Amino acid sequence: MEAIPMARTGDTTHAVTDQALQEFHAFFRTHTLQVERFLVNQGATRHDAEDATQQAMHDLYRRWTLIRHPRPWIYRAARGHFLRNAARKRREQPHDDMQLVCDTATARTALNETPRRNDLEGSCEETQWVVARLQQLPPVQRQVMALKMDGYEAPEIADIIGSSAETVRSNIRYGRARLIQVLQADLASAPAHAGGSHAKGRAI
Repeated sequence: MEAIPMARTGDTTHAVTDQALQEFHAFFRTHTLQVERFLVNQGATRHDAEDATQQAMHDLYRRWTLIRHPRPWIYRAARGHFLRNAARKRREQPHDDMQLVCDTATARTALNETPRRNDLEGSCEETQWVVARLQQLPPVQRQVMALKMDGYEAPEIADIIGSSAETVRSNIRYGRARLIQVLQADLASAPAHAGGSHAKGRAI
């Protein structure tokens, strides 16, 4: 990731205290990978996730002393950059299919297993399996399940996406039910002799 430059609004450079700068750098180190992983689980390539997160971090740095709740803000801002960047790419290359690429910082394999927020050991093939199935969920359920798989609980997810914890819990229930249906379809269509299938043995 590039270094974050001095915050500017128009032509005016705003003074940033040493304490504020240290707080921002701590936030940057803590949340950058988590936000990138969230975007990958939304269908971004690793490169697109890094770009959108970097753009959002630049925006946050310029507003650091004005934003009271930076964690939910950064997730929403990064997702907004990702969607706008993807829309621009579709306009520029309308006939190109967007290809998912491997990202080694991935979601957990079992959707009801307690995820480890700093687990970076997912395989490329596993990542593609998880992301492809998340894409079959409605957008809000996809966001919620991506954050749930990254270790966040309902109140934290509600804070990030600007919803109530009860609505988040409802989306988790519906999202999990939909993913169970997808898994059952995978099992039904998989050859009986296929070993090592992603669907085999997954708990949801």
